[in-house]
Amino acid sequence: MEHIKLVQTPTEGDARELSLDGDMGVYAEEAVGLRGYSPTVSLKGRHRIVSTPPRDIELPVKLRTPAGSTAYETLCDICSNSLNTPTRIEVDGWSQDIVVTAADVRSVTPTIREVTLGITLCTGYWYRLGETQRIGGSREPFIVFPYMNAGLDYPHDYPYDYMSPPAPTTVAIDTTQRGDDVLLRIVWYAADEPPSLTINGNTYAYNHTIPSDDYVTVDPLMHTVTRRTLNTEGATNTLRYAERGGGVNSGRYIFQPQTAAEPKLEVVACTPSLVDITPIYRRIWL
Repeated sequence: MEHIKLVQTPTEGDARELSLDGDMGVYAEEAVGLRGYSPTVSLKGRHRIVSTPPRDIELPVKLRTPAGSTAYETLCDICSNSLNTPTRIEVDGWSQDIVVTAADVRSVTPTIREVTLGITLCTGYWYRLGETQRIGGSREPFIVFPYMNAGLDYPHDYPYDYMSPPAPTTVAIDTTQRGDDVLLRIVWYAADEPPSLTINGNTYAYNHTIPSDDYVTVDPLMHTVTRRTLNTEGATNTLRYAERGGGVNSGRYIFQPQTAAEPKLEVVACTPSLVDITPIYRRIWL
């Protein structure tokens, strides 16, 4: 493991980060407890049911605490606040929501303090954000010559107009991430008709128009669909407009995961509205 840190995101104010690499006085060493995976398997008739319940681990850390150091206070402050404030642990870009349920002090010297953190890994999955990619949208005229903006026309007429290049119709997938599958965070912008798109036979649809200056975010991690207005705070829960069909693999599920094996996901039947898609790689192991 190269980089490990705690990230806390309160509902108000800026996010707080605490590096466990040693550069902020807190060192998690090999962080062995985070490695591996532990799903549960049960049988129902002839079917296997695999689930990823929360998992409790221990994470020993060492703190350099010379005179004037606040490393211990900062660690305990973030850990205790994790009981009621969204907190995640990030390891080499992969993250998972956590709750720190205990901080046991093992030894204290004038310069070193050893603490064992009791951590609950809340989801059983590790996630990594990919690159946001823009798909679809109307094709606006592409201004080639500066004097066009001054009301001057090109001195020759042609039977076609200069247009912007066609919008991409695929979502690039980084197959080197070795994710088990890929979730899609979708953001639709102002749309005169209910927006939708289809990938690998599944239709992601929002059954309502989107007013001007508004955008709708589909978050597959939190299973939320919210509408926001540009440059304003607050969000409106609009999950009722999201097409959920019969759930996973029903063909019309707004949170449907996709395979991570192919380098591109083909987007078909995309409505004219502008849409941003962010792949979120998911796996159970670290």
